Amino acid sequence: DVVTTARATLKALEGGGRRFMRRPAELYREYRSEIAARRARRNVYPLGAEPFDRNLSEGFMPGRTSVTAGLPGSGKSTVWMAFAILLAKAGRKVVYCAWEMDPDSLLDVGIAHMTGIELVKIIQGTLSDEEAARVDRAARWLTSRITFMSNPFLRGTAGKKPNNDRNLDILEGYLAESGADVAVYDLWERMLPWRKP
Repeated sequence: DVVTTARATLKALEGGGRRFMRRPAELYREYRSEIAARRARRNVYPLGAEPFDRNLSEGFMPGRTSVTAGLPGSGKSTVWMAFAILLAKAGRKVVYCAWEMDPDSLLDVGIAHMTGIELVKIIQGTLSDEEAARVDRAARWLTSRITFMSNPFLRGTAGKKPNNDRNLDILEGYLAESGADVAVYDLWERMLPWRKP
C-alpha cells in the first residue's frame, strides 16, 4: 500500500497521473477567453424556428452533435428534413446523408413541408397544374441548397468486406468535398457494418 501510494504521488507530481483533472486557474482563464470570443463573434447559430432557437443552446453550433432517437416510423427523418430546410434558409451549407430513405423520398417530404401540399398527393402524382409548378419550384430550391448523399457503404471494394474504418474514410472524403458545415446522418448505423462496442 505504501509503495502504491508513493508511486501515485510521484506520478501526480510529475504531471502524468491526473492529466485530465483540470486546474482551476487554467480552466477559468480558458473559459473567460471563450466568453470574450463568443461576445466578439456573436455565438448565435439559429435554426429559424423560435421554440428550438430558444431551447437548444448548442444543437446547431459548428462542432456540436445533436442526436435524435425514436422508434421506426416516429418521424425522425421528417423532423430532420424540416431542420435541414430551416438551416439552408439560414444560410448554412447542409449535406443530408440519405442512408435510410432515398433522396427522392426525402425530397417528397421536404417539398410537402415547404409547399403545404399533402405528401400523399406528391407521392401519387395527383397534382393540379398549379401544385405541380409549386412542387417544381420547391424541388429546384431544395436541390440547390441541400446536397443529398446516397448510401455508398453497401459493398466492399476489391472483394474486401466493408468495415467501419473504411466507411469513415469514405464519409470523410465526401464531407470534405461537399464543403458542408452541417451534416445530417439519416441513419448513422447504416454506415457501420460492425456495431459492437
